[in-house]
Amino acid sequence: MIYSKQCLSLTLAVIISVAAASPLRTAANDIHRRSREENLKRYVIKCPAEESMDACLSTMQVAAPDMEIKHMLRMVKAIAVAMTPAEFATMQGENYTVEEDPDRSINAVESSRKLQNQRTPFGIEMVRARETWDEFGVRGEGIRVCVMDSGLFSQHTDLTPCKLSGYNGPEAVTPWDEDTDGHGTHVTGTIAAADNNRGVVGVAPGADIHVVRVFDSEGLFFGSDVTAAAEICRDAGARIINMSLGGSRGLSFENSVFDQLSDEGIISIAAAGNNGDTSLSFPASYPSVVSVAAVDSNRNLATFSQRNNAVDVAAPGVQIQSLATNNGLVLKSGTSMASPHVAGVVALMMSFNQTISRDSILTALEDTAINPDSQNGRTDSFGNGIVDAFAAVTLLSTKFKQLEEPDESVEPTSTPSISSSMAPSVKTSTTPSSTLFTLFTSPSMEPSSTPSISRSSSPSIPSSVKSSAVVSAALILTLTSTTFLFI
Repeated sequence: MIYSKQCLSLTLAVIISVAAASPLRTAANDIHRRSREENLKRYVIKCPAEESMDACLSTMQVAAPDMEIKHMLRMVKAIAVAMTPAEFATMQGENYTVEEDPDRSINAVESSRKLQNQRTPFGIEMVRARETWDEFGVRGEGIRVCVMDSGLFSQHTDLTPCKLSGYNGPEAVTPWDEDTDGHGTHVTGTIAAADNNRGVVGVAPGADIHVVRVFDSEGLFFGSDVTAAAEICRDAGARIINMSLGGSRGLSFENSVFDQLSDEGIISIAAAGNNGDTSLSFPASYPSVVSVAAVDSNRNLATFSQRNNAVDVAAPGVQIQSLATNNGLVLKSGTSMASPHVAGVVALMMSFNQTISRDSILTALEDTAINPDSQNGRTDSFGNGIVDAFAAVTLLSTKFKQLEEPDESVEPTSTPSISSSMAPSVKTSTTPSSTLFTLFTSPSMEPSSTPSISRSSSPSIPSSVKSSAVVSAALILTLTSTTFLFI
């Protein structure tokens, strides 16, 4: 396959920079494995407002020197740790605010297909992506979508290498470009599989993908892993975050981060959940996150899709064909599959007008969604309705374009400031107490199901990298980019 010179340059530069950082991978993997001692539990400890993060960490380590440090959550000024019951009692005695860091896991069933001549999955047609490409000439170009998932089989021939990047460092599972489960690869394909006459095509094939791997090889992860990954997405300049995951317990530190991301114009999207009931799921049910329900090819709500007052929109999520880790295709079902459809639609909208506000994007997304249950408003099953990219971009072109002309003095991607922690809130006053979390792929595929359907900066260098290694990697990257731009 032949790519542009600029694309080739970026690909080679990324390969060399990742190779330079490769010694970090083993350490990062060890940090994020489940604690080996069975009596250790995960918690998030809030630092005092008047104390710096470093000073807070030093004080905590004096009180409980043997506890394991998992994440430095700087946006919410908190530290994720693993510690014994005795150490937990000590920290409470020191008057720290301590919140449990719940466990989450993967549950997926799939059906493999071989890669063949390109086909368009029914979800691409249902959200009217192709009509949007043809009419408005946008395919997600210039928009970075951050996929927080199980990693990515980046060698898949139906992905565009120069549009892929990811995080390798101490705050996530590494390497980002491996996927032992296949879930993240499937999700990424729905968002941005290439339009290249093979395999499938994604909703926004021109979008850039940045991967943050939060699930380890056993499919395990914690609430603080999601929070840390969200900070990484923000620092990487992502304008959209896709989270095909969640669980039944809301967390104040997690909610605060998504509130801050919302204030900075980032749109976070998450799966509504696969319990098939009215329970809430998080992060989808936070006010600043778009909660996505799943529908089948007949526009009926999937039987597994959760229905509650936090659901914002719906999208295809039953027997969705996308990319597999064997370089072929696979069918998966779940609200996990619905969420990336919405992420792709939002990427098309942002690509049409890169300076339009987050609120305008979400207003257009919801106002043009089609609700099979209601002509005049939202329902707990479909939210505002099944998303329609063509109608949403059409509305942006008529209602919002004249109101928000681009400001030439403002860079489209800027370094966001870190705002202070906000008081926790959810879309409802009820927060279930269960601590079990899952990645939202349905445990069974349903060819026919019952009825379904709200709302940059440069990557940081891990502190564990020695300055000489950083300088060397930066020099190699600069020289490589300069050389190949002129090929």
